Amino acid sequence: MGWQRVRSDVSVEELAKIAKKMRDGRVRIKIQAIVLLAQGKPQRYVAEALGVSVRSIPDWIERYNREGINGLQDKPRSGAPMKLKDIEGFRERIIRGPIPDKDGVITWSGQQIGVILKEEFNSFYSLSGIYNLLHYLKLSSLKPRPRHPEAEDEEQELF
Repeated sequence: MGWQRVRSDVSVEELAKIAKKMRDGRVRIKIQAIVLLAQGKPQRYVAEALGVSVRSIPDWIERYNREGINGLQDKPRSGAPMKLKDIEGFRERIIRGPIPDKDGVITWSGQQIGVILKEEFNSFYSLSGIYNLLHYLKLSSLKPRPRHPEAEDEEQELF
């Protein structure tokens, strides 16, 4: 790795104080890296000492030199926007359970939830996306075996 000079308008002592007060752990590590680099430590040493990739260090130096401490903040990540607009409506629909006459089932399956998402909420999700959505909403995909609504108590007891 090449050697890069760290800007020196803030003292190492001041940077160390800022690092100690920093609540964001990711930014704290980056500031600690800048402190060690400003003390003349090699990039490889800094990476090993802080448990980070050597490849990260030059980027942190560049960002710190250009923008100071603010340059070490994580940038917003794009990510795909959630397809489902009515999250609470979906959550309530799933918690209420299937309507046998309307849905044709007495318990949810991933495929059936996909149909509900498509038909009632105008959202398409893959099967793994459906399970991720359920996980995100803290809805378990595991339930006890369902009891058919037309089952007779007496015959169930005899069985």
